[in-house]
Formats: sequence, C-alpha cells, structure tokens
Amino acid sequence: MYQRGERISPDLTVQFHIKSGANADTYRVRNEEGSLFFMKVFHRDRMEADEFTENGLIREVEMLRALKHQTITAFVDAGQLDTGNGAKDFLLTTFISGEAVQDRLRRELTIAPMDARRFVLRLLEGLDYLHGAKGAISHNEVTNQNVMLDLSGSLPESVLIDFGHARYKAEGPWRPKQGHDPYYLAPECFDGESGPSADVFAAGVLYYHMLFGIPPWYLNISQYQAQRSDIHSALARKGRTS
Repeated sequence: MYQRGERISPDLTVQFHIKSGANADTYRVRNEEGSLFFMKVFHRDRMEADEFTENGLIREVEMLRALKHQTITAFVDAGQLDTGNGAKDFLLTTFISGEAVQDRLRRELTIAPMDARRFVLRLLEGLDYLHGAKGAISHNEVTNQNVMLDLSGSLPESVLIDFGHARYKAEGPWRPKQGHDPYYLAPECFDGESGPSADVFAAGVLYYHMLFGIPPWYLNISQYQAQRSDIHSALARKGRTS
C-alpha cells in the first residue's frame, strides 16, 4: 500500500515494506528525528469479529497499549491514517534492530545451545508476564517468525512480537486460523482448545527447532499438499503417538 520514501503522516516516512498478512501490512518507518519504528496497518474489512473488542476496537492495539515488559514488543502509538481512500488503523511499536529466529535458522540452520537456552529462558520470562497479567493473556502464536533477536546490545536477546492472535483467558479457547504454523501448535489446539500451556508447548518446540534445525514431529508437508490431506490432523496424530 505504501512505497519506500512515502510520507504517510507529518512525522512518519516509510523506509520499506516488511510483510503482508491476512489482515495487515507491516512497515519500517522513521520519524523526523530519525528514530525507527515498526508500523502495522490494519485492513478492517479483512478482519474477523474475534479480533475486535466489544467496543469495536482492535484487540491487538488495546492489549499492547496496556502491556509493558522488556521481553515483548513495546507500544508507541496508535491511531488512524488518511489513505485518500478511507482511514486505516495503525499500530506503532518500537523498532528491534535484529532479525527473526526464522531468518537466523535459514542462514545458519541451528543456534548454539547456550544461545538457544538464553533466548528461550527470556521468552519464558515474557510468557510468565503475559500469563500473569490482568486478564491472563495467551499469545497463541509463539513461532520462529514471532520471536525476534535484538542485536542492539552486547548479547542478542529474544523479543516476542505480533499479538494478532493473543486472547484474554475470559474470552475462551482460541482456535488456529488458516495459515497458522502447525508445527508450533500444542495437541489440544487441534481439538479447539488453547491456553497458557499451549504457549509453553510452543516455546519448547522453538527450543528444539533452534537446537536441531527442524521442529519435532517433522513431516514432509509436500506429500500432504499433493494428496490434499489435512496436515493439522496428521501432525496431531504424530504428536500424540510420539
């Protein structure tokens, strides 16, 4: 939607597009002082009802607005942008100078055991904060794409990002959506159940993935795609029998 160098507000200029999701686009942007941020621009017409609060606000925005912890992405600002074709909701979070675990694994295949241990312990610290927060929050998408490695300090540190599927405990179980990485789903998720334990399970999968280069219960997805089989069901069966 936005191009490199495009000014999208009096204070923000797009540096480049990062990724497109089912209901949002993410960019790296810069303000007039030269500070960098991640900006998520939402497409309300593509979003499902359970992604909004009872008041019609975007749950991810309101949730991050209330959270503050060094292990999770930090809220900076939110509002609406005038696109010339209707307003778009946006979320601005702090910029993380680094890469996703997924990118590190693509380049190096595995991560050194001591580094992997440190990353996962910090991730679990963040999950403990979320699960103990007011309302008891489950992230529901702890994967190698949503754990960033912040390289700005003397040692890389893991940071949990993307709260698009996060839910409060009182809202009931969360169900996986189309495109969710099946390798990181706990067995109960395949039965329509989820919760804090599923986040901890996913952290364990990530730890394994970092150490061995593939997730546990790995399947050749291509054969299921070719046979039009349900990979979620196949992985659930394999997880239960392993």
